[in-house]
Amino acid sequence: MKHLKRALSLTLAAALLTGTLSVHAGAEESAAFTDADQINYREAVDTMTQLGIIAGKDSGAFDTRAEAAKLLAVMLVGGQEDKLVLSEEAPAFTDSQDHWARDYIAFCVQKGVIAGRSEEAFDPDGQVTGSELAKMALVALGYDPIVFGLTGADWEISVNAYVNQPNVNLYAGLKDEIDPFEAITREQAAQLLSNTLNAQMMSDSPTQTGVENGEEVTTFHTPKKDEAGDPVTFRMEYFAQPAEEQTPEA
Repeated sequence: MKHLKRALSLTLAAALLTGTLSVHAGAEESAAFTDADQINYREAVDTMTQLGIIAGKDSGAFDTRAEAAKLLAVMLVGGQEDKLVLSEEAPAFTDSQDHWARDYIAFCVQKGVIAGRSEEAFDPDGQVTGSELAKMALVALGYDPIVFGLTGADWEISVNAYVNQPNVNLYAGLKDEIDPFEAITREQAAQLLSNTLNAQMMSDSPTQTGVENGEEVTTFHTPKKDEAGDPVTFRMEYFAQPAEEQTPEA
């Protein structure tokens, strides 16, 4: 495990921030926080707060699985919580029935982005590690947990391999300041999820070769592209209007 951590640390140190996200005006910014001078990832925090995905709080810790569920749920509805709709079969956990994040949890489980610790328990107040949040982000990007090996004993190895792909790069900007195996801080989470907004989605359906000419059929998954052949990012998929069009007129 120590060797794996060291290898991942070197990989993270080589990651560079690949892009930024334009946001609309009039929302909370990191400069307004009482601990603004302690924020290391100012651009990411600004992005997430201005999009209404993350907000300030008394504690600087990211803290819980419940909070992770809320942030991912809000991202999956493009920042518009009125679109957060639960199906009649929405999952319910015995330890989350009266929890403030009950609906966020149910929505994320319903979407397959996050799972309970068991069929009955979600553990809403349990801590979230960098690898766990990265796994949730990958699933939100369309990475099927079974297909891409994000389950089982070696799930963290698979997660920390995919997150460093150039078209994903979820640890960009975090360098060696994050230990994927330890609890993630709130601002580190903001950086990781801000990177998710700019990451490329995985195609919904696999591609097959060899079907037409009768050869052995090969099935593989590829990143999603639009009709023009350009990459489709999480932002393009879930935020209907480009952020620059959301800026209110003067």
